[in-house]
Amino acid sequence: MGRIKKVNTIIFVFSIYWHSLLAMLKGYIDRVFNYDFSYGNGNKLPINKIRWVPIAGNTRKKYKKRGYDLNIEP
Repeated sequence: MGRIKKVNTIIFVFSIYWHSLLAMLKGYIDRVFNYDFSYGNGNKLPINKIRWVPIAGNTRKKYKKRGYDLNIEP
């Protein structure tokens, strides 16, 4: 958490598993970016940008075929 306070940009690079974030990444986000650390009670991280870089094992066309693209599109 101390290292996060020192940066202004965070880039998450992750593989897509079952058409969403990995459970490990979701758990990390839930534990680290919580109330009283990153927001609330006057706390605010100095992060200006967050970038999400998903790595997919299929084509965009195949994700779109069954609507799985809706989970990962901004």
